[in-house]
Amino acid sequence: MRKMKYINRFLLLLVLLSSILISCESMLEIKPEDSKVREEFWHVKEDVEASIIGCYDGIKGQLYTMFCWGEIRGELVEVRSSDASVNSFNLHFINQTMGLTKWNGFYSNINRANTVIKFAPVAFESDDTYSKTELGYDLGECLTLKALNYFYLVRSFKELPYTSEPSENDKQNYLLKPLSGEQVVDSILKDLHVAEKLVRHNYNDRDFEDVNLLPAYNKGRITLSTVHALMTDVYLFKNDYANALKYANLVLSNNDYKLLDGENWYEMFSPGNSSEGIFELQFSTKYKYTNDLQKWFSDSEGGSQTFMNRLNQSTGTYKLWEGDDEEDLYEEDLRGQYNTYRAEEKDVIWKYSGSSTDQDDYRTSSDRDQNWIFYRLADVVLMKAEALNRLGRSDEAVVELLKVRNRAGYEEEGIVYASVKDLELMILDERGRELAFEGKRWFDLVRISRRNNDPNILARRIAEATFGFGGGQSSILARLVDPDSWYLPIHQSELELNPNLKQNPYYRY
Repeated sequence: MRKMKYINRFLLLLVLLSSILISCESMLEIKPEDSKVREEFWHVKEDVEASIIGCYDGIKGQLYTMFCWGEIRGELVEVRSSDASVNSFNLHFINQTMGLTKWNGFYSNINRANTVIKFAPVAFESDDTYSKTELGYDLGECLTLKALNYFYLVRSFKELPYTSEPSENDKQNYLLKPLSGEQVVDSILKDLHVAEKLVRHNYNDRDFEDVNLLPAYNKGRITLSTVHALMTDVYLFKNDYANALKYANLVLSNNDYKLLDGENWYEMFSPGNSSEGIFELQFSTKYKYTNDLQKWFSDSEGGSQTFMNRLNQSTGTYKLWEGDDEEDLYEEDLRGQYNTYRAEEKDVIWKYSGSSTDQDDYRTSSDRDQNWIFYRLADVVLMKAEALNRLGRSDEAVVELLKVRNRAGYEEEGIVYASVKDLELMILDERGRELAFEGKRWFDLVRISRRNNDPNILARRIAEATFGFGGGQSSILARLVDPDSWYLPIHQSELELNPNLKQNPYYRY
């Protein structure tokens, strides 16, 4: 009987979540939780678990936007979309009516997490089988998912409304005033400091009928190392290098993770859930939960349709992997051809288009189960190197940088650098080689440019990649030298609904 009640509640919850996704055109249009739904739910721990699964589903619903915000504005991706506005976004012709500037989906995700945070204790009070430890796991997981959504928002918009209250009734004030970026970051860190005291270390104590579910849970659900990896990222964004180093070391001290050998590097993407993965959004053809990455990155399904995203073909981009001389390819980097991209096939992004390093091993339309990696160990190693360098410990930063470079086949014993900034730019380029197309490049460029108060770090890379060394560079340089242009405009619909919002100065005229 209890199982049947759980199934009924779960189905009702899915209907509710679907209606929210369909109806929300604005943060301000998130409907208050229906009183009937609240009466039916929040009685047993299974209700909480079903709601948390809904939080992950919400992130999957925003995955394309996350990729666009974090990657296609950088220099590594060339976009050829049937949607002209996406092509314009890639070329930095952005305005406040574009769909990619909408933030409502992220606020819907935040509302889901806030709802669980508020009502999970209600289920705890009514379900004797729901332990305080389990309640803590669930609260920590949702605090982290909420923080992840806000981190995407603050890096993309800088100033934005912030709330920890779910939408419950029509009397609530939805016309929230925006907080500064610093205030949002502090709120994110406050939640993460609570979460790290609550979340699971792993799921090794759970029994799964399908043994493949254990790695899927350990990599696909929030764990303590996920929290620490996110904290490392947030503290780097805040330029708090001591804390960034502290939390990077906490991740790296976890023996559950290790860097793959160079020859096995591609296993991070196929089959996924490797020893290096920390937090990966899970997909599975077995459980009929697939994704659209095939459509984003590959044209292997035939016909005349060209795939949407590919490696930018400029020499300025190629030389990240191949060296300065495009006629004499630098072959020591194991991450290039048939790992990150496939040059002779229109520069297809092979991380998501292939299922192995075999040049004939294209994924098919029925093989759409690539995980999306939010954090993996090499990312944390490079963040640690960045923090050490800024703390005046550049020689130690080189040691960390070499872990990633030597794994990729460089076999170096040292690195020559002229200054802290010089080494920082080397780390930035290494992040480009290692983490290309994983949704991080734009955020990396902005972080380093903002820290150095040097727009040219970002602007010149993008101008050269977009226009080569031709005459088109001046127009994009003129746009990107203004730091306000690095952040998105608030969508017109949000400005019309909330008079407290003020448009990003770059887009006011």
